[in-house]
Amino acid sequence: GSTLAVTGAMTTTTTATVGTDLTVTGGDISYGNGQHATMSVAAVSGTNATGKNLTISAGVGTGTGDGGSIFFQTAPAGSSGSTAGTLTNALTIDEDGVAHFLGDVIVGGTTPKLTIGDAGAEDTMLVFDGNAQDYRIGLDDGTDTLEIGVGAAHGTTPAITINSSS
Repeated sequence: GSTLAVTGAMTTTTTATVGTDLTVTGGDISYGNGQHATMSVAAVSGTNATGKNLTISAGVGTGTGDGGSIFFQTAPAGSSGSTAGTLTNALTIDEDGVAHFLGDVIVGGTTPKLTIGDAGAEDTMLVFDGNAQDYRIGLDDGTDTLEIGVGAAHGTTPAITINSSS
């Protein structure tokens, strides 16, 4: 196969097509500001063909070192002027797979539904994390009851308990 080695910058005024994998050994890929940018997988062809996945991966640690996180950043409007705004993390997916949202989460659609849990034998809940006191609402799978209570653990200080015969 052929190899194109570029030391320094490479500039093209047309589309550059890479027929195999592209490896960037530097730390950044930046898009110019002349137009909106898109990263996508091309459409497949054929009848009833399944589209291909797009995987975004953070770096993998070694030994007891954590893996990297994935940051999605946006820039809210700033004050009037020509100075560029400041990027802030809108969504971070950390090394444990926990998603941290900076703003509101909206579940849209014709019949929006948010499912908590995966039908496993485990407790599921929403915890309202307050400064002085936490509250929860969720399914205590050990007793098959819906609990509303104080704290972030089922079975402790329930205020309201609903079972399947209620």
